[in-house]
Amino acid sequence: MTPEDVALLLRIDRETVYRMARRGELPAFKVSSRWRFLPSRLQRWMQEQEGQVR
Repeated sequence: MTPEDVALLLRIDRETVYRMARRGELPAFKVSSRWRFLPSRLQRWMQEQEGQVR
């Protein structure tokens, strides 16, 4: 997934996605100079975040 895809999914600004990826707050990796996100890891991260809120 691209940062744009993640921004739409999480309903946050694309720049926030980049910032969170750089800080290690989102499960992401770089291919050359571009951030990428695996849907399975992102889904797991979202479930973990849900558990922290409760």
